[in-house]
Amino acid sequence: MHSKPLVLLGMALLVGALTVAFFSGLLNRGSNLPASGYEFGLGAAAVTGFTGWLGWHVHRFKERKPTWMSAVGAARVAALSLALSHVGAISAGYFGGQILFLLLNFGNESLLALLGTKIAGLIGASLMVAGGIAVEKICTIDPKDPPPQNAAAATA
Repeated sequence: MHSKPLVLLGMALLVGALTVAFFSGLLNRGSNLPASGYEFGLGAAAVTGFTGWLGWHVHRFKERKPTWMSAVGAARVAALSLALSHVGAISAGYFGGQILFLLLNFGNESLLALLGTKIAGLIGASLMVAGGIAVEKICTIDPKDPPPQNAAAATA
């Protein structure tokens, strides 16, 4: 199963709309807004890089090159990449909604000071979506691939 672009977009838009509404409520009550974003962006880049490294080993496994990856491991990497793209889409909606909220309150300089950290979070979330989709493609089994050597013995 692959990530469907419309599902990812729908999740991002829904979470973005909820985030704008939530942040408006926080601001109207005089609460502080969360300032996170840089840390998320760095963490997202690290997780995406690790998933890409696992995807490289899946690619080597599919090419029948030496690697420690197994078929079960490749299936787990495929599941990880699907989760990565979905979490990335939800996070993109979260940070995108915050960016929209900050831009709607453009006159408030203290809020605009948070814009850089929110953009870093959005970049990290976008990396997660792109990395997840890329590794999903790597993990896809081509139906034209020949069956493994022991598949005939397993079906007999």
